[in-house]
Amino acid sequence: MIAESDVLPGTEIRISGDSHAAEPLDLWEERFPAALRDRAPHFAQLPTTSHTRAGGWDPALRVQDMAVDRITAEALYPSLGGRALDEEDEPYAQALAVAYNEWLSEYCQYAPDRLWGLAVIPLWNVDFAVTELERGRNQGLVGASIWMAPPDNLPFYAPHYERFWAAAEDLRMPVSLHINTGFGPFTLRPPSGTIEAVSFRAHGHAGVGKEALAQIILSGTLERHPGLRIVIAEVNTGWVPFWLQELDENYQRYVDRSTETEPNELAKLPMLPSEYYARQCYSTFIDDTVGVYEMARWWHETAMWSTDYPHWNGIWPKGTEVLNRTLGPLTPEQRYDVVCGNVARLYDKSVPAPLPASDYVPAREEWPARLQREPARNL
Repeated sequence: MIAESDVLPGTEIRISGDSHAAEPLDLWEERFPAALRDRAPHFAQLPTTSHTRAGGWDPALRVQDMAVDRITAEALYPSLGGRALDEEDEPYAQALAVAYNEWLSEYCQYAPDRLWGLAVIPLWNVDFAVTELERGRNQGLVGASIWMAPPDNLPFYAPHYERFWAAAEDLRMPVSLHINTGFGPFTLRPPSGTIEAVSFRAHGHAGVGKEALAQIILSGTLERHPGLRIVIAEVNTGWVPFWLQELDENYQRYVDRSTETEPNELAKLPMLPSEYYARQCYSTFIDDTVGVYEMARWWHETAMWSTDYPHWNGIWPKGTEVLNRTLGPLTPEQRYDVVCGNVARLYDKSVPAPLPASDYVPAREEWPARLQREPARNL
């Protein structure tokens, strides 16, 4: 077990709170149940605009790449496996999830102290969701990834989810809502190169995350389940303080009008929404200068740095440069929490010792697309 006091200059312990697997393209063709085998998804190539590192599907190569960027451990979300959270056909969604979760648990067993996998859990059928959550825990997975944008007929304040929230709390499995998962207009992304595309990316993902958190918090879910932990993943974190200020103000303005007779009415809570967020919610960020300035005063205990490896939007192998450029406002104790401590505590994992230093220097053409551009100006 590594403690903050054990970290010497130049040996910072780093854990990515949001990285990804990049599944073998034939995963579902190989693992789909016989009754659905003819419907197994076939992928000719990964849907990416840049080179995808082989570490996404080869854990030995992944650990080598982690050493290049001095990453000690990673929480792993799906790539293609997230399709299970966008599928309206219930049996098909479940088959997608089961095959992915089985593969991921095997992948993580290569280095279980460093590879912390999240099970994909579609929530159409809560009996299935609870069973799959339990199976994931038994197979060494550490949390659950669910849709961020729920179906219109199943908002997060619906009683439908109650047994799932309870199971996640009892199993100590944090529940993550990652961008690009779910239903509704937000999934219909505008064409790249348009004004609408840039506008959407500048506010759309955070807007969906805010709506999901508002439904969960204002319905009393976190009051009823104080051990439940919720993660909003890959939406950065600079929006959090202002949004919570507005949520508190408007909750207090309107809560007395609630009769609590319908699921969508405000729950009369003993704490403010911001207090539930501070106690039970987290957000992940990649490169968020504004968010870091705010963390120096608010919410550093709930923010988790991430690399997004091996996706095109990630920062491998330039994690050190990004951290040094963005985390300057934080104290050493705050920085430790943000780049290591928060995610380890969230998933109740010991912090493994650093990997041996790597002398491999990736060529520029190996960098993801994000790093081919100049970094955003620090505000």
